[in-house]
Amino acid sequence: MTKYKSFALLLIITAFFTSSTLFAQQDFNKKTPEERAQKQSERMKKSLDLSDEQYQQIYDIFLKHITDADNIRNSSSVNEDKSGKKEELKALRKNTHSKINTVLTPEQQVKFEQLLKEMKEKRKGKRNKEKMN
Repeated sequence: MTKYKSFALLLIITAFFTSSTLFAQQDFNKKTPEERAQKQSERMKKSLDLSDEQYQQIYDIFLKHITDADNIRNSSSVNEDKSGKKEELKALRKNTHSKINTVLTPEQQVKFEQLLKEMKEKRKGKRNKEKMN
């Protein structure tokens, strides 16, 4: 009987974590591209001390990036597999980072590269944590 209780408890815990992840993703997807671009631009303005002109340019870059990324993710091309979309998104990210660097001063570029490294490590840590669960 205790094996069944343990199994039931494990199922309940798994269902809870799965549903909370889905709700978090739904909240993100409810935001418009403009809201997402604004949030990312504001984070960059704070982290890199952007001028108002730089902020507007970064916002425009992010808005285009988000719109293009959403289009890639939502494309239902029969010939396109997940790895193809992944490569397209990777190229888009690289292009976006290049455009951002043209707007930044050399000092801001150094900070930006450091932020990218930190975000990459943070994502890597989350992935490792998810794999362990």
